[in-house]
Amino acid sequence: MPGTIPIGSDFSAIIQGVRNTVSGAALTTATVTFQLYTAAGVAVAGASGTASYVAASAGTANDAEFAGTIESTTTATLTDGALYYNRYTISASGVDFTSSEELVAQSPAAVIVDAGIWSASTGISLTAGSADETSVERFALAVSEALTRKCYPILLAPRTLTLYAFDAPCNTRTLSLPRPVRSLSAIYYHAGANGDSSVLDLTADLLTAYTDYRLVIDDVLTGWSRSGEVLRLNQSCWGLINVSPPGRLGYRPEDEPGSLFVSGSLGPASVSAAVREAACRAVTLLYERRKIGAPFASESWNGRSQSLAGPFTTEAAVNSPEVLGLLRDAGVLPIHVA
Repeated sequence: MPGTIPIGSDFSAIIQGVRNTVSGAALTTATVTFQLYTAAGVAVAGASGTASYVAASAGTANDAEFAGTIESTTTATLTDGALYYNRYTISASGVDFTSSEELVAQSPAAVIVDAGIWSASTGISLTAGSADETSVERFALAVSEALTRKCYPILLAPRTLTLYAFDAPCNTRTLSLPRPVRSLSAIYYHAGANGDSSVLDLTADLLTAYTDYRLVIDDVLTGWSRSGEVLRLNQSCWGLINVSPPGRLGYRPEDEPGSLFVSGSLGPASVSAAVREAACRAVTLLYERRKIGAPFASESWNGRSQSLAGPFTTEAAVNSPEVLGLLRDAGVLPIHVA
């Protein structure tokens, strides 16, 4: 899953594990530069620079870590939801190589947690470019990805769909979309499209709201569809294909693959405060174990005795009771998780 780059905020361009793969030595004196590109390979103006050596990666002496900054004035020009990639070029004595990371541009309302949000929640100040900030950014990225996957098909951040392909259900009049759905701008149906939007006739294939379908609005406070259900009108199903199973003469109906194309605004208008606080708590649990491999379970000052919890992974952090409790109360946990 790609990482995220927040629109209108400074972005820490971080590369870990910089070492000579032959000798195993950390390349702490390497020259590391970076350039942000669009998915089409076009360099983004102003999104380049030099990354400086920060520290050993994740406590491993043989892996160097470098960090640089893409300024907020540059990230403000990025397109929300668009895919980019940041290419690092590493040069050292006898060693030259490149490395890339995929990034999706997100508006501030779509960022679940980052170093700034975590710092505001905990009251812990982070020095720009420091090893601590680098750790928090990495933990925030891991937690954001883990929570996004854990809660799906409930979306934690706003998402815009443009001609996104879905299978047409054959045994129900209800199309279930990732939720919540704030609005639908268009639904197209093209038999046999198989997910290829280029075959659409944008006039003939367009379905009419309240005649061909209805978005089920079930939240009177926001006017959203919390269920994500779209009801087919005047038809018994959305679409179907007849498939002949091997060794049988008859046919059975199956969902029609990739024949529905949906455009609309899904997910909340912005990440909820409860979700962000849950993410901050998960990041804190990881941050507290970064040096010793486990968080403290208890401490006593006289004689300096302490007990440690077990090793703490990202999975353990997002599944901790305090994190799950906040997510459950915010109503963003699927039933099978809750």
